[in-house]
Amino acid sequence: MHHIAGDGSSLAPLVRDLVSAYTARSGGARPDWAPMPVQYADYTLWQRELLGSDEDPRSVAGRQRAFWAETLEGIPGSLELCTDHPRPAILGSAGDRVRAALDPAMYREISELARHAGATPFMVMHAALAVLLARLSDTVDVVVGTPVAGRSAPELDDVVGMFVNMLALRTPVELGDTFAELLEQVRTADLAAFDNADVPFERLVEVLDPVRSPAQHPVFQVGFSYQNFTVDSLDLPGLKVEPLEAASTSVRFDLHVTIVDHGAGGGRGGFGIEFGFATELFDRSSVQRMLDRYERILAAVVGDPSVPVGDVDLHDPQELEAMLQAWEAEQYAVGSGGTLADLFDDQVHATPDAVALVHETGALTYKEFATRVNRLARLLIERGVGPETVVALAMRRSVDLVVAMYAVTEAGGAYLPLDPDHPAGRIGYILDTASPAGVLTTSQDRIDLPAGPFVLQVDSLDLDAYDSRPIRNSERLAPLRSDNAAYVIFTSGSTGRPKGVVVSHGAIVNQLVWKREHFALTPSDAVLLKTAATFDLSVWEFWSALTAGARLVIAAPGGHRDPAYLNDLIRRERITTLHVVPSMLDALLDDAGGELPDTLRQVLAIGEALPVDTAERTLRSRPPDWSTSTARRKPRCR
Repeated sequence: MHHIAGDGSSLAPLVRDLVSAYTARSGGARPDWAPMPVQYADYTLWQRELLGSDEDPRSVAGRQRAFWAETLEGIPGSLELCTDHPRPAILGSAGDRVRAALDPAMYREISELARHAGATPFMVMHAALAVLLARLSDTVDVVVGTPVAGRSAPELDDVVGMFVNMLALRTPVELGDTFAELLEQVRTADLAAFDNADVPFERLVEVLDPVRSPAQHPVFQVGFSYQNFTVDSLDLPGLKVEPLEAASTSVRFDLHVTIVDHGAGGGRGGFGIEFGFATELFDRSSVQRMLDRYERILAAVVGDPSVPVGDVDLHDPQELEAMLQAWEAEQYAVGSGGTLADLFDDQVHATPDAVALVHETGALTYKEFATRVNRLARLLIERGVGPETVVALAMRRSVDLVVAMYAVTEAGGAYLPLDPDHPAGRIGYILDTASPAGVLTTSQDRIDLPAGPFVLQVDSLDLDAYDSRPIRNSERLAPLRSDNAAYVIFTSGSTGRPKGVVVSHGAIVNQLVWKREHFALTPSDAVLLKTAATFDLSVWEFWSALTAGARLVIAAPGGHRDPAYLNDLIRRERITTLHVVPSMLDALLDDAGGELPDTLRQVLAIGEALPVDTAERTLRSRPPDWSTSTARRKPRCR
């Protein structure tokens, strides 16, 4: 029966009337049906009169429209679950499903948890699903769609027709909240949604006008249904009739979770759980893992509702063991005790006469560069800079910036990059938070700085009197070790105030040594420095070349904004290794007419998701044996 004619609740009166008719006809009589008090057409007219126009703010429809506009304001464009297959341009209806059953004991525990919280089992199951989706998608804003019966008066119980409406249930999921706290939020939000359930979802989509795409359902991509009615076998004259489940597995959403309450109407208890899924997006094994984790969440929260939802362990022991073994197999042995200063000193000793830095006005060999670094480092030591001392670098991209960064490291301190072009309020907040011992800048990059830290203009210093030889550990204020801080970097602050992150020497040395071997960086390579030092991607650019004997080519301060300039610089200086965010890679390809400079032998894309189209364009621009490499700061799949 198509939904244009009836809904799930229509089955009961439809089957009852069928039984009455069959029984009567089997006895040679006509069915004796009592006239219906209302027909479906009466309901539609009544609903139109009750709701009024949603353009009228005083009408029921107008008030509900305003409620949903406020409730769903700013929802994510989509729920980014980790799929097994790329999302097609047009998502079809092909689907499959996996199932599980919760026993009557778990049914009683969930019901008791709901009763104690003043909620319903539906709300408990909804809250647990919100936890699962938040954890799997790494989001704090979860929206699911749920059907509501829409039969708001007893006169409608026996009417066959389509009364169901879809509601968008929005749940903020803070991983530090307990499940009991989350359940209270879900209860409040669900009750408010049910009180505003009359405006048709299709009309709501028109009003909200989200970005529409045939690749996904609008507003929500996960459905959540709760069935608390049963279909029993029927005894008819001469017939035994039992329900036969339809074989159709078509889906409307990416994922559709259905809970069947076997305790409704005095049943034996227990829950049936079904995860329906789009086979164009997910493999059956992946959805089975989702279902297993959903059961694990339910077991954890009924056992202890005070557990923070971010602390619920999603993995079974076997899965966790397999993950640990896989991670162990990927470990890369790099030795121990190394620091950035050690890596640099070793490279200067190995290739003193090779070109280290290339800039607009010339070049420096490793020996010439180290001379400037070591002299400035000794001045910094005199100023009290040593291990765990923070020194801010308030300058734009230049040779002086690289010298200052390496000098702070050689002195044993931790460098803190600042962008002179950032707002003064942000710079002031970072300086107040990090409390650096000093600030290194240049005469061209002067900014207003708070009183307290010493301020040195690197380009104005006379350092000829200082020793240029490598700095020994005994010269530092304290020995420099691998677990000392190497640099401090502040986040963008897009979700609040910027937060400082301290990274140790051991952590970055571990990555640099692996990177040097994995990507085969050698003295024949040239690496482009074009990323702001305040962006964590810059660490690879600042340090990978000069700890591998390669050349570091410094782009002009504003050059990172000009794809034409960068392409020309890559060609002119024969850059072989490019670190780039995918959006900039697209811009470089556009400027170059789809043909990247032929000097490049590898592109390391990081910082953003790498679109398939960008990767394919890049590969088409190079010889068949050429490839891109990608590194993401955090995995999307968990």
